[in-house]
Parts: sequence; structure tokens; C-alpha cells
Amino acid sequence: MSEPRESGDPKPPKTAEHQKDPPQKEAAADFEAAIDAAGFGMFNILLLVAAVPAAMGTVYETSTMSYILPSAECDLKLSLLDKGILNAITYAGMISSAVLWGYLADTKGRRNLLIVGYAADTICVLGGAFSQSTIQLMVFKYLGGFCMSGPFAVLMTMSGPFAVLMTI
Repeated sequence: MSEPRESGDPKPPKTAEHQKDPPQKEAAADFEAAIDAAGFGMFNILLLVAAVPAAMGTVYETSTMSYILPSAECDLKLSLLDKGILNAITYAGMISSAVLWGYLADTKGRRNLLIVGYAADTICVLGGAFSQSTIQLMVFKYLGGFCMSGPFAVLMTMSGPFAVLMTI
């Protein structure tokens, strides 16, 4: 038994529970050890199956203008300057929205950003498909670039570690 405490003693008496050493934390694992422990399974495959169409949509947003320009040149009577602007305006939208998307991803959540961003990009693509003038097409291509740069960055950030598992 322990001795009686004095009234001014701030420490409680030691019992069998207090005499044990605290459990030691395991050493931190490096990236390869963590990936090996996580394993590769159906979740990883389904994640990549869902990510590939979204990534393809982003690539199409930035690269299809070169396929559209020959027919749009005749239909919209595009000048050389108009064709150059149409090729570059998607990238202007991507550059102008980079900081905003980074802030929104960190404050509003990455899942929400993926859903809202790709939905907004879908609306911009449909608007560009139905546009009847050069100015309308430029506005929708700019907005498409603005809307899709954030979700694509988040998609690549989220799916990157899972894609690494496929290579191991």
C-alpha cells in the first residue's frame, strides 16, 4: 500500500497503472512501405476508371480547337487573329483561375470542387457547341478553361497515389 498523502502534495499516489511505461509510437513509414501496406484492389481500379473520362474531358477541352477551326473558319468567317485567340483563350482561362481554384479546393473541399467544376465545364462545352458567333465561342472557351483547370488539378492530386500502385 502507499503512504497517506499530505494535504499539500500535488501528485496522486502511484498505482500499478501509472507505473507502466507509456506505449511507444511506431516509427513513421516511408512512401513505399505505406503503399505496400495499403495494397491494390478494386477501389483503385474503380477510381482510375472514374478518373480517366474526367481527365480525357479536360484534354479535349484544351486540344479540340485545332479540329474545330477549319470548319469554324468558313462558318464564322474567322480571321487569322480570331483563330489565334480561339486557340489561346482556353489557356487564358486556365491561367486566370489557378489561384482561385487552389483556394477553393482547400477551403470548400476537393470533392465539392470536382462535382461543381466539371458540371460547370459541361455547361460551358455545351454553350460553345451551340454558339453562333465568334464572340460567343470565345466567351464559352474562356469560361471552359476557367472552369476545368481546378477540377483537373484536384483530380490528378487525388488519383496520383493510386496510379502509383499500378506501377508497383
